[in-house]
Amino acid sequence: MAFEGPNNPGTMLNWTIVGSRPWANVNNAKISNNVYSTSYITALAYTHYLKATNFGFSIPAGSTIDGIVVGIEYKANNPYVMDNVISLVVGGAVSGDNKKSFFSWPSSDLYRNYGASIDTWGLTLTAADINAADFGMVVQAYSTNRYIDSIASVDHIRITVYYTEPPGTNMQVNIADIFKDISEIKINIGGVWKTVTKIQINISNDWKTVFG
Repeated sequence: MAFEGPNNPGTMLNWTIVGSRPWANVNNAKISNNVYSTSYITALAYTHYLKATNFGFSIPAGSTIDGIVVGIEYKANNPYVMDNVISLVVGGAVSGDNKKSFFSWPSSDLYRNYGASIDTWGLTLTAADINAADFGMVVQAYSTNRYIDSIASVDHIRITVYYTEPPGTNMQVNIADIFKDISEIKINIGGVWKTVTKIQINISNDWKTVFG
């Protein structure tokens, strides 16, 4: 199983289709730097969606998407802030399972991961879905206290995608502990460079394509 990420969002939005409490300074959630996107949540109120998209994935075409892990680095000023919605955005729409936690937001910065390497959030996803600029996630928080206002703070949102590549379409080399795709292989025959269109290996008398 291969993976790409964790990737940072390129686009952030205070998405007003749900809730009543806005997120301020939404672009602060693009990177982890202790500068926050915040929402002032009045008693028992719900935030808008904090929407993160445009993660810049480049999953190879034809790959099987095995799982998605969303990481959110966040905190709150009291123990009354909780998740209401943690979901993916596919094709620009909120999609799949709601992975909300039933724990309060922590009092100091903490990454909480949602999903797993073998969890597709109840969806059948393609590489094109993941690579699209409108793929991402939303978080909505709320206050459980009827008397005390709260402040929810998000420092960073990141996504990692786990996938299995289609057989025989990709070969990689390791350069300084980083695997790089090989798009073309050539060999020199009589002083002329020839492009290799296919490489196969024999496994138990069965020829398997590893490139081409």
